[in-house]
Amino acid sequence: MMRMYSFGSSKLGSHGHEEEQIQYPMRISSLNNIKSVSIGLYHSFCLDYDGNVYTFGDNKFGQLGISTEAIGSTLIPHKVNLPSCKQISCGDNFTICLSEDGNLFSFGINEYGPLGIGMYNRACASPEQIESLLDVELVECGSKHSFCKTKYNEIYC
Repeated sequence: MMRMYSFGSSKLGSHGHEEEQIQYPMRISSLNNIKSVSIGLYHSFCLDYDGNVYTFGDNKFGQLGISTEAIGSTLIPHKVNLPSCKQISCGDNFTICLSEDGNLFSFGINEYGPLGIGMYNRACASPEQIESLLDVELVECGSKHSFCKTKYNEIYC
C-alpha cells in the first residue's frame, strides 16, 4: 500500500495536519495509493490510482472544488465530485483537473483568466468543464496561468 506523507510549514491545513510546522514526514492516514500531488498557494490536491481526486487546505476562492459555504478551509482530505481523472494541476488559488476522457475541469478564482471559462475575477466553487477544449492530454498551471496540450499537439494557454 502506498502511503502519503507531508511536512514543512502550512497555513489553513494545506499539509493535512493540525500543527502549522511539521519537521519530519508525517503520514496523512486517510490518503492511500496516491499517484500524484499538486500544491497551490495554500491548498493541496492528490490523485489516486483509481482516478479519484482529494483536496484540503484553503477554500476561500473555491479552489478545493467544494462549496465555500460548506468549507472555508480544512485539513481533512475531501473527495472532489469529478469524473475519473488522470492529472491535476494547481495555480495559486485555482485548480484544473484532466479527466480520463480528455476533458478539463477548473475551479477557484479566475483572476487573470486561468480557469479558461471567461468572466474574469469570477470565482467557481465547483468543477466547471472547459467546453472549448477537448481531447486534452496534458495540463500545467502556473501561479496565475494555465497551459494544455491536446492529442493533436495543439498548445493552448
